[in-house]
Amino acid sequence: MSNLLLCLPEAERRQALGRITDAWGLTDVSGLSNSTVQGVDYTSAGAPPRIYADAWALGGIGEVVSGGAKSAGEFSTSPADRVSAQLVFCAAPNAHTPGRHANARGSMVRTFSAQAQADRDYFEEGRAWAVYAALVAARDAGSTVVVMPYIGGGAVRGAVCE
Repeated sequence: MSNLLLCLPEAERRQALGRITDAWGLTDVSGLSNSTVQGVDYTSAGAPPRIYADAWALGGIGEVVSGGAKSAGEFSTSPADRVSAQLVFCAAPNAHTPGRHANARGSMVRTFSAQAQADRDYFEEGRAWAVYAALVAARDAGSTVVVMPYIGGGAVRGAVCE
């Protein structure tokens, strides 16, 4: 994502980000609603883990720097260091219990799943659906190599990770 933000020309970056802005996320960015553009309430108790089987591909973003950093914060502009890229976004369970001072308007509060926090099997199955959806989206977008972060790895507290 940082390569997208740092290396694409401004107009191309705005066009790419504009394609995903209305595809997923909370419907009211600064409000209190749990409603999402994709029509999923991730806080709903009793929802099946399959609600996390959703991914959004952002392909055709042109060529981005794949590495070749000369030093920290300085990127190579050599054509040899550029690759065509697809970005795939997915929604994994949010099992991180909001703290006492958490902002009620924040996305972490508005997507928190008490069910995922309390039930490790539910959390892991939701993560598996998110990974599956991301891999299918990457395949459908024509990707031949996938570099994937730890999906659902933001849950660092609570019963899920202890």
